[in-house]
Amino acid sequence: NLVYPEECSTISGCTNADECGVCGGGGIVDGECDCDGNVLDECGECGGGGPETGYNCDGYLLSNLAVLQAFIDNSGLDLNPLDIGNQEWNENGELTSLNCNQGIENCSLSGPIPENIGDLTALTYLDIYNRNLSGSIPESIGELINIEFLGFAANNLSNSIPTSIGNLTNLTALYLNDNQLSGSIPESIYTLPNLARLYLRTNQLTGQISESIGDLTNLWKLYLNGNDFSGPIPESIGNLSS
Repeated sequence: NLVYPEECSTISGCTNADECGVCGGGGIVDGECDCDGNVLDECGECGGGGPETGYNCDGYLLSNLAVLQAFIDNSGLDLNPLDIGNQEWNENGELTSLNCNQGIENCSLSGPIPENIGDLTALTYLDIYNRNLSGSIPESIGELINIEFLGFAANNLSNSIPTSIGNLTNLTALYLNDNQLSGSIPESIYTLPNLARLYLRTNQLTGQISESIGDLTNLWKLYLNGNDFSGPIPESIGNLSS
């Protein structure tokens, strides 16, 4: 039912009511989206307040999207960040899994690992296998506090393994094999309480294997071949009963 202003109330059968029900009115004003004077927000919602701070209109965390965009920029690709590999996100708009293993599309990643990778704090699974990543593994990798599987195998990564990997107390699998990593195995790796698989083969690692390796009591797969280690095999390796 149309509601007419008082000056039209004596007119029977108003024929020029606007879309807001106003007799003789001009309708919705240009730039507004309804009869109440609201406008479209940046997400296209009439009268909405826009996205929550730190999120885009689809509910994805901007800082997480920025990491994916950095991978794209470093690789010189023309992709939507959400199209890289196989992804899983939680209800809070946080990336929890990124799989770029062999055979998965949109994974032609190259160049350095982004420094802001540590912003993916909800990530539990990261596997970028047999691509063209290069440069160092950033210290910020140690900020992936929920990571369980971390794989950068068969890339062109160089320099030393960051000591910050020792912060990844939920880590069960570390695949850094078939790169050009150098230096010694950081002592911090031997403190990882849940580490079950450690693949460091075919790199340029040097130095002695620490007696602390025996502290990895949950370890059941260990590949260190194809490096330049020196000194004896530590006696403590006999503690790896798994």
